[in-house]
Amino acid sequence: MENLAIIWAVILIVAALLLFFIELFLPSGGLFGLMAGAALVAGIVMLFYQNTTLGLIGTIASLLALPFVIALGFKLLPHTPVFRLLTLSDRQQASPTAGGEHGDGPHGITAGDRGKALTELRPVGTCQIEGKRLDCLAEHGIIQPGTPVRVVWADGMQVKVRADDA
Repeated sequence: MENLAIIWAVILIVAALLLFFIELFLPSGGLFGLMAGAALVAGIVMLFYQNTTLGLIGTIASLLALPFVIALGFKLLPHTPVFRLLTLSDRQQASPTAGGEHGDGPHGITAGDRGKALTELRPVGTCQIEGKRLDCLAEHGIIQPGTPVRVVWADGMQVKVRADDA
């Protein structure tokens, strides 16, 4: 009978771990997390009822494992479909140029393209690059209207420029 209670205590502790990970993949407003906490406490209490040493071992093991389980949860969380849906972030295909200095910007604008500032960039303004009017971000300081500019970074809809001396 005593071994059966220990087995149930271990089952409750394992169930607490599983419920925690279910909470990551199926957010329930904390319901699965609450059940995980209750199962963990119930398992530890059952260990204490059997033997104080077992209860202490279960408590210490849970306290030592908890930071690692939480860290693993935070590492897995951004890769869950529900998290991506909630944060409206869709996984984009990584390309060797994405996010770098030579990424593709709006309308095929790339790093190194030249143009001129149409409005004052403080730090955002309008530039004409490759015959297209674009909202641009000045890399440093303020760029006056009419100043030649060069694209230093373009990705998605953002174009970063700097005053071109050449």
